[in-house]
Amino acid sequence: MEVLLKVREELERAGDLKAKVKELERRFGTRIIKGYEAAIEGCVKKYKFMPSGRVVWIVVGKEREYLVYPLTYCHCEDFYLNVVIRGKVEGCYHIFAQMIADILKKYDEVVADDGSFFKFIKEWKKVIV
Repeated sequence: MEVLLKVREELERAGDLKAKVKELERRFGTRIIKGYEAAIEGCVKKYKFMPSGRVVWIVVGKEREYLVYPLTYCHCEDFYLNVVIRGKVEGCYHIFAQMIADILKKYDEVVADDGSFFKFIKEWKKVIV
């Protein structure tokens, strides 16, 4: 998480975000490039549940929608295998997409009532076999 926080700070300070992402590709590989592209293409959604104000981030991926906890966790297989189990990388492209979309304020915001929160969470946490 600490590494991702530093990356976010670097991206926030960058005058040319696209150039900074390209520079960071050396450290994070194609995941950060794919994340940038997903953010630019509008694949990030911010769900705000009212009246609690609870926020949930979703990134629309290749196969489904992925639940993302900023700077912390993604519900995708790549995150589980390569970050949690193998410790090979710092994050998946969904984590980078959410981070970049938030910096750019380029995401779809969906407002829903608190009563529908668990219905949404149940759907997002489904495992596809």
